[in-house]
Amino acid sequence: MKESHCKEVDTTKMVKVKENALDVEIQIISSENVQSHQETTIKELSLEERGVIVAKMRKKRIKTKLIS
Repeated sequence: MKESHCKEVDTTKMVKVKENALDVEIQIISSENVQSHQETTIKELSLEERGVIVAKMRKKRIKTKLIS
């Protein structure tokens, strides 16, 4: 009886250790995903900024065509 109880305790401890390890892994992956998303958000231009850039490019093209 004592031996089977010890095995149950050991098994329970192992399950908890594995669950904790999985929780840590999930937190790490979640953190990496957040960082990746933040980097992408920082790099992407807003639609307004893209519009301004396109407008400036059009003006440059018009000027170069008239001069040439």
